Amino acid sequence: MCRGDVDPDDCKACVHTASENITQLCALSKQATVLYDRCQLRYSDARFFSSSRDDWILLLYNVGDFQRDPEASTAAAKRLMGKVADRAARNVSSPLLFADGTIAYRSDLPVIYGLAQCTSDLSSGICRHCLQNILDVYWSSAYASKKGGRILGYSCNFRYEIYPFFAGDPTISLGATAASAASLSPSPTTVTNVQVATQSGKGATNQGDVKRP
Repeated sequence: MCRGDVDPDDCKACVHTASENITQLCALSKQATVLYDRCQLRYSDARFFSSSRDDWILLLYNVGDFQRDPEASTAAAKRLMGKVADRAARNVSSPLLFADGTIAYRSDLPVIYGLAQCTSDLSSGICRHCLQNILDVYWSSAYASKKGGRILGYSCNFRYEIYPFFAGDPTISLGATAASAASLSPSPTTVTNVQVATQSGKGATNQGDVKRP
């Protein structure tokens, strides 16, 4: 699966690299997943289509915090990612369950950019549940006030930053609407294995992470 904003040539190149690496690194494995910034590749000896697996995720975060009014900025990021997740899950007319967006919460705060995506074999309901699960994990973590973060999972992923990182015009553009951080408190999740790593600032390239179940 390639990220929804990636052009066909870049998608093809990413998948080619992923297929080479996964066969070299996991040659004797019955199940393996390789995750890159622009694509992910998974194989298994068991059927996994149309179901969400959320027992393992990779959490990445920007080392910098929101500098000005972190509570308001975090609330804005939560609002954006909730809307983007809703749109991605409803995007059943597209071959990709993908959406991206921006929020300009206040003139004195940075614009926040975000995207969310599920694997295209999932139903709308399963996709939204998968995204909500990893969003809840992130917002309940110690990294919720970071100025950028993401979670990569087997079946879905999301990312937000304070700089543009996706191609094309955003699917959603939000303005200043009151949002309460308390109303966006997380619900219990089922993720049992969370791996955490830092990601560099603007222009960084995140290396692939190979997971052997």
